[in-house]
Amino acid sequence: FEYSGVDEVKTDAKTAVINIYPNPAADKFSFTAAGDTQEVSIFDLSGRLVLNEKAVADNSVTVSALSAGIYNVVITTTEGTYVARLIKK
Repeated sequence: FEYSGVDEVKTDAKTAVINIYPNPAADKFSFTAAGDTQEVSIFDLSGRLVLNEKAVADNSVTVSALSAGIYNVVITTTEGTYVARLIKK
C-alpha cells in the first residue's frame, strides 16, 4: 500500500452575498441575490423541507404558515445556489 498524498485542490467557489430582510420575519421576507431566482426552498433545522416555491414574484416569500423558529433558506438563481438563515417570529 502506498499513499500518494494530495498536492492541490482547486474549486470554482464564488464569494456570494445574499440578503434576507426583515430578519426576523413575521409574515413575509424579501431577498437579494445575484442572478434571476429559479427556486426558494426553506428547511427546518432537522433538514425537513417545509416550503418550496418555484415561481417567486418580486423576490419575496410568504412564511406566515411557518411556526416560529430558525430555518435555512436555500435560494437557487441563474448564478448559483445560496444559503441563509431565517428567524421566523
